[in-house]
Amino acid sequence: MFKELFYKKYFDVVLISDENLDLLERFKYLWNSLITFAPIAFLLKAFNIWFIDNGLFFTAIVGFIFTNMVLGGYMHWKKRTFSIESLLKKTITMTIIVSVTYIVLELILRVAGQNMVTTAFQIALQVSTLLYPAGKILKNIFILSDGEHPPKWIMERIYNFQENGDLAEFLNAKKPEENQEI
Repeated sequence: MFKELFYKKYFDVVLISDENLDLLERFKYLWNSLITFAPIAFLLKAFNIWFIDNGLFFTAIVGFIFTNMVLGGYMHWKKRTFSIESLLKKTITMTIIVSVTYIVLELILRVAGQNMVTTAFQIALQVSTLLYPAGKILKNIFILSDGEHPPKWIMERIYNFQENGDLAEFLNAKKPEENQEI
């Protein structure tokens, strides 16, 4: 299906320059090409603009999902519950969930405009999006290390952030017991 569509659009572009066709037919092929390629060009440009500002985030999310896949596979291999089908299904599901959720919330932010509130929300959005696969990576490491690493207070902070979204509490440099006044 895609192969047919590709060839059809390719020949539309080729026929634009065919001198055996009259001007009206050539214009029809030009119009068909523009209608097809303009939305694609628009989306590619929009992604390129987004990627310039968010390249590190994109690289991190792809890396985290891949790392989660490898560590999750290893953990299940050790437990003798490994299934390649399950591994691929869970990785694809995570990728779809992260992508759709992030795109929807990012579009809402774009409509809301650029101000202090949306900038703070965008940071929280990216941190929480990264924490979905990162939290699973850290959970796998926590299980594989028999609860020795990362420290339990970090795991509690991650779970609390996933629960309440309080970025200030999550990024606070002190351990939870150090925050309490004596």
